[in-house]
Amino acid sequence: MTARDTFAALLAVSLLASTSTAGELLFEGGGERLAVPATSVTDVAVQDVGQGLSQLDLALSEDAAERFGDMTGRLVGEQLIMSVCGIVVASPHVMEPITGGRIAMTGGHEMMADVALALTSAKECADIGS
Repeated sequence: MTARDTFAALLAVSLLASTSTAGELLFEGGGERLAVPATSVTDVAVQDVGQGLSQLDLALSEDAAERFGDMTGRLVGEQLIMSVCGIVVASPHVMEPITGGRIAMTGGHEMMADVALALTSAKECADIGS
């Protein structure tokens, strides 16, 4: 296991202590937390982008989009961790405020599909990644 793998494992374990609930997106960074309930996710789509990867596209409600935009505005230059069901699904560095309420991320097909299902309440948190 490399140092990077160890760090990723420790990060994931530490985040489990502050897990999101079923169908909830949890954004953390810079000492801030923003929990977005699945009811504030207005659109979820997954598309295959090749090489075993898929892109997950999310649209947030106006209120959630505003709160997310405010948070990312304060986190420019810092890491933003996004988890669903206590599982980190993205941890990008914020380059600029993310406004407009649209979020896109790329990852393994199974993980992106599981996240989409968790957000649409068709899959239990315990089944994510299995």
